[in-house]
Amino acid sequence: MGTGWKSSPKNTDDPIVIDEIIRSKRRTVQLSISPDGRLIVRAPYRMSLKWIHQFVEDNRAWIEKHRKRALERRKIALPSVFREGECIYFLGKTYELRSWDGDGFHLGNGMMLFPKKLMGESLTCLEGWYRKRAREYISERLKAYSARTGIGYRAFRITSARRRWGSCSSKDSLNFTWRLIRAAPEAVDYVIVHELCHVVHKNHSKNFWLLVESIMPDYRVQRQWLKENQFLLDG
Repeated sequence: MGTGWKSSPKNTDDPIVIDEIIRSKRRTVQLSISPDGRLIVRAPYRMSLKWIHQFVEDNRAWIEKHRKRALERRKIALPSVFREGECIYFLGKTYELRSWDGDGFHLGNGMMLFPKKLMGESLTCLEGWYRKRAREYISERLKAYSARTGIGYRAFRITSARRRWGSCSSKDSLNFTWRLIRAAPEAVDYVIVHELCHVVHKNHSKNFWLLVESIMPDYRVQRQWLKENQFLLDG
């Protein structure tokens, strides 16, 4: 593993910084951009740094595009206080924060209205609003998938987890972070299906993934969406 490497481009004076190199027994090179814009390169043990640098340079356009996208998403998703023009996420869409003279929060027409008295206050007080909507929405979708698949569960609860979207206990209780309500509806459904399938298979075996796929054929698309939008677990 290495950090802070710079590529050796041939046609530019602006080298690309490789933030981390992870070596393993893999046979190919893989590039990925973390939610905070870091470039991570996964490469075979025997691959030379010179070859890795050249591979990075050959993929400069892809790296710059996805770095920019990651940083833009992070900027949008992580306001810390109530301020006019900041944006929040709800079910995969962004809503611009606007103050109003009334009480409570109101969502609609691309805007989230918040009381003027909260101007400059921490957005943590919005957690209660998010929790309530997460509980209502996830409860409805969970019941629908349970009825459709015939897979039951003991209970479900909304948590404050920051490192995982959901989990399933050994006693078949399902847990979902309230931050999941920020994700796109299809991605929310995937997490629900994923945890519901853990009631049947308490692992990530081939049979587990076959069950997930039988319920949601495009689960890989939704799983990738969650990976690319992992920053929604922040804040």
